[in-house]
Amino acid sequence: NVLKKGTNGWTCMPANPRGMSDPDNGWLSAHEAMPVCFDAAGLDWMEGWMSQSKPVMKRDSYVWMLAGDMGEDNSTPMTMTQAEANGTWIESGPHLMLFPKDPESLDSWPDDPFKGEPYVMFKGTDYAHVMIPLPGYYAYSPADKAPKGFGGGGGGAGAPPPP
Repeated sequence: NVLKKGTNGWTCMPANPRGMSDPDNGWLSAHEAMPVCFDAAGLDWMEGWMSQSKPVMKRDSYVWMLAGDMGEDNSTPMTMTQAEANGTWIESGPHLMLFPKDPESLDSWPDDPFKGEPYVMFKGTDYAHVMIPLPGYYAYSPADKAPKGFGGGGGGAGAPPPP
């Protein structure tokens, strides 16, 4: 269902592949819904992601998730729980993303999410993209993981909303 038809070519949608924790009452919070906004090129990436196929893009795209996400394995796409994670688990607050037309262009970028700088998520995969932390990004991270001066200490699901 369309909430409001726009005119600028951008789409926003809930992106949590886990679904609602309380389907009878809807999303518990914006953080749980994981809203994501993107333009037509970002839609090309999202369609690849949702169908678990290689995204075919005409150009790079900036995308944003201003309520953050419920957690991802930074190295392995489609990992839905921290218990299943093989790499570094990161639950994030607000961030921008850069979805590249050519994910290999990110091979030399850093991939550590806890340095307080842009980093690559899903490095070396068809879904590699740049994560760009915004204020409040580390609100859901354990205090010992968040970079000094960036907050943190929320500790995961149920953490207070970012400032």
